Amino acid sequence: MKRSTIHLFAVVTVAVSLLNIGHAQDKQTPEIVRAPLPAAPDNTVSLPPLADPATPDQIREYLRLSGDMDSFRAKWIAAVDKNRSIGAPYWPEAFWTDLKAEMQKTDLMPMYITLFQHEISRELMQRVLDAYKRLGAVYFKGSLEYIELGEAELSMKADMNKLKLAKTLEVINKVYAITLPETEAARVRYMAVPANNSSGAEAGSETTPADDGQIKSVGGGVSAPVAIKQVQPQFSEEARQKKMGGTVTVYLIVDQHGLPQNVHVTRGVGMGLDENAVEAVKQYRFKPAMENGKPVAVYLNVEVLFAIFDKNGKRP
Repeated sequence: MKRSTIHLFAVVTVAVSLLNIGHAQDKQTPEIVRAPLPAAPDNTVSLPPLADPATPDQIREYLRLSGDMDSFRAKWIAAVDKNRSIGAPYWPEAFWTDLKAEMQKTDLMPMYITLFQHEISRELMQRVLDAYKRLGAVYFKGSLEYIELGEAELSMKADMNKLKLAKTLEVINKVYAITLPETEAARVRYMAVPANNSSGAEAGSETTPADDGQIKSVGGGVSAPVAIKQVQPQFSEEARQKKMGGTVTVYLIVDQHGLPQNVHVTRGVGMGLDENAVEAVKQYRFKPAMENGKPVAVYLNVEVLFAIFDKNGKRP
């Protein structure tokens, strides 16, 4: 797997998770498939303003009164610590620390102005401000203006998600670029082969599993490994009780003996399912990848699907 591809997959995953876009699906029987990497998202969001949109001063005043922007920023930053497990295990602490610091100082006002001017007129915003100041925060929520504003905000929810995702990707890529030398050095250390481990390692070990220290990417003369033994992961009690599941993406190296190594989650669903997926994949066995007639170690992504079925074998 090429380094740029790993970066794209990780960044997109982190960005989406920080916004809580997408939810665990209601599933429970695991299976393995080769995971296609997502295409790079289009971060350009163009939202033309209304003919007579809310003014920047009106929008700033509303956000000051409501605290909506400050509330989003606090949740945005708090999501970093909750979603650290989906980053590569070698990402340095500096990346996460710098990411939160950058989120704290990022100017979100242009994003909110773009969004509000796309959906909210100057006349509506002025009525909202007048009602807010006249009634106060508590009683404003029972006003007609509050209902009208809520309808407008509901209609712009999809656009808001696009803007927030674009801003999140912008911040993550900026911090990633700054910490790239440290991240790259950490990756090399993580993948390094100990001098005294030139022979095959046990399945599931955390050492790089190539006799010559070279780990290949599938393609260009390197065949893909083929799973010849798969182990069904166990559903956690928490997920079982909540009837929740989803797809856990696991990143690993399949060594030249067909054994899984350096197994870790790159995209999880929580509730104990991530850990169970890793334990199951560590027990997989593969027909190793081949290059020029010789077995070689390769990078691999697999997806473990937890799906719930009813008594008739159908998904609810």
